[in-house]
Order: sequence, then structure tokens, then C-alpha cells
Amino acid sequence: RQNQQNVSGGSSADFAAAMRSSLQTGQSLDDLFKTMARQYGVPEKLLKAVAKAESGFDASATSSCGAMGIMQLMPSTARFLGVADAYDPAQNIMGGAKYLRGLLDHFDGDASLAVAAYNAGAGAVESCGGIPPYAETQAYVSKVLGYAEGDFSAGSSGVTSVGWNTREEQQTLLGGIFYGAYQTYLIYM
Repeated sequence: RQNQQNVSGGSSADFAAAMRSSLQTGQSLDDLFKTMARQYGVPEKLLKAVAKAESGFDASATSSCGAMGIMQLMPSTARFLGVADAYDPAQNIMGGAKYLRGLLDHFDGDASLAVAAYNAGAGAVESCGGIPPYAETQAYVSKVLGYAEGDFSAGSSGVTSVGWNTREEQQTLLGGIFYGAYQTYLIYM
């Protein structure tokens, strides 16, 4: 569903920022969208519009094809973007923002093409020379761009913690470089 072309993998700084967001007790989804949009230079309304179209802001959403979370990231896309838990709102929105930034860069800032690629894949957009003639993708692009023109709230994520019980769980989930960035964050927290 989502092509990973021209999207850079996750860095420890990106992941540390997502973890910092996720650790803030009671942080609203609106705050997460604002933070991630700013961090990745993506229009906040566009990022929220994609999330609204993808999942209706449901962090526990899973599609029939396996896409997960608020931004409906496919498992391979989530891994590529450095998302360890696709159902964690902060990580999922971070991944979606990073992915959308890559698509906007790839399509020279054209939001219509980036949104079409989010739905149908960059390869489909390239091979069609624009928005693919698929009814689903055409409707999706119209819906997302329509949402992006509006003003709406994403609500509350209910995020209270990352849910890790031990340092060993943290290390296992975050792995090598991400764990080091997270430990650095904890020192300065």
C-alpha cells in the first residue's frame, strides 16, 4: 500500500523526540500532530487530514491489509521509519509525518501527488504521471485535501506512558542506537 521510496530511515534523534512526546502524560493528539508536523516540516492540517481519512484518529485501528494505528502504517513501512510500536500514537504520527515529508519531497511539494502516493504508492503515481485513475485513490485525495482545508481537533490520545516495566524491556524494544538516544534523553529529562 505504501511505497518506501525516497524516505530516509529513522534516526536516534527522531525516535528520542517521539519518545519524549509519548512520555508526556495526557498529551493530546493535537499536540502530537503539531509537534511532529513542525519537526518534519509537514503542514499540520495535511498531516491531520491524512490521519482522519486513514483511521478517524483511532490509535488501535488495523486495516484488513494490516495497516496499523492512526496513520495506518504498513508493518514494513513502520519498521523502515523507525517505528517500534505502530499503535503508540506518538510513534505512529512520527512515522506518518516522516513518510509524508518524504513523499512531499519526492513530488516537489505537490500535496495532491504526495497524498495519492500515501494511498496508492509512489510507483503508481509515477507510472500514471499523476494521480492514478483508481476510484479509491481519487476519492481519497479529494477527501484528504477537503479535510486539510477545514479546522478540526484530533482529540486526546490517552497516552499516559510508554508502558515499559523494566530497563530490559526498554532496551529490547528500542534496540541499539535508539536505546542510547533514549538513555541520553532520560539524563536530561
